[in-house]
Amino acid sequence: MQAFHRHISGKGDGHNLTGPTHLATGILITASLTSDPKGLAIGMVASLLPDIDEPGSMISRKIPIIPYIISLLGHRTITHSLIGLVLFSGFLFVYAKEYLMVGGVAYLSHLILDTLTPAGVPWFYPLGRNYSLGLFRTGGLTEALYLVLLFVAGAVWGPLLFKPYMAQLANLKRMLMF
Repeated sequence: MQAFHRHISGKGDGHNLTGPTHLATGILITASLTSDPKGLAIGMVASLLPDIDEPGSMISRKIPIIPYIISLLGHRTITHSLIGLVLFSGFLFVYAKEYLMVGGVAYLSHLILDTLTPAGVPWFYPLGRNYSLGLFRTGGLTEALYLVLLFVAGAVWGPLLFKPYMAQLANLKRMLMF
């Protein structure tokens, strides 16, 4: 229950980054790779997907039952490994090949960010240990600075990334105005 509260509040436990950090990173990375709304949605989901093994995480609160089944393996096991990345990429290859790069890169961004935390990531699960650089603590100054940099990058870079949408919005406005 305590883990659930931490994820809802966004405070985390000092060892795991919060959903908003992963989501903001996923949005910026995905928007740099595609302007397709479906691609953006897949990238956003993929940036949160490794945490589906944590019942209180941002993504598992949106999907019933599956997170509880996966959580039996423990947090930061298969979903936080190269096996998880390959399985997700394989799923995209079979069902949505055109989004393979976007989804794969967004999923990978989650693993890289979690490698920066004290808890680390078991890249080679089930073999070996977690790999950690220990640079980020949830709710700490480093994560706050990272989020500020992301938002500044989004504000500066965002208009360029979302420029393709502006023409679509203008067309929609013209259609609605008759």
